[in-house]
Amino acid sequence: MIAMAGIPRCGTTMVSRALLGFRAGDTWRSFDGAQNVVVKTHDPNADAVKNRREIDKAVFMYGDPVLAVVSTKMNRYDKTHFRNCGCLLDPKDVNIYEYDVLNYEKMFDEWTKVSKNCPTLCLRYETLHENRYLIEEFLEQKVELPERKERSTREDMVSSVDLRLIKKTYHDLIVKIEQVPDWFIV
Repeated sequence: MIAMAGIPRCGTTMVSRALLGFRAGDTWRSFDGAQNVVVKTHDPNADAVKNRREIDKAVFMYGDPVLAVVSTKMNRYDKTHFRNCGCLLDPKDVNIYEYDVLNYEKMFDEWTKVSKNCPTLCLRYETLHENRYLIEEFLEQKVELPERKERSTREDMVSSVDLRLIKKTYHDLIVKIEQVPDWFIV
């Protein structure tokens, strides 16, 4: 079984769908019959997922933290998404621009460290399409991604005050992601 993990809004659903042979836009409910093949997760506790006996390999997606946070606030700011990221707070009680309550940095740190039980391909979302072959080689299976579209989220979708706040809150994660290659295996 494959663990498909990543920072939210960095391609985990798209790649999961591709691994399962679903088209873009298919609902997550479509995965009900295929849970024995791919486990999609935003769990910041990577060891808990990687150490599961049935997990053979993992793919971890990361990308521009600023755009991921803005996209999350615009598209996935609900209790279910918070729980999926290991956060029990109510979305209306916290500002993810000010606090990393969704554990984005912890996800990155935990999923990109070496695990003796589960090799993990770490891949930058922004280079997904040109590096699709890496997923195919690593997982030894074909991956048909939907046609590449530019990310619709942009920094100018938030105020300059919010943008400065996001960059301050996620500064360390931004630096970490800038310093890693577009792909690596741990």
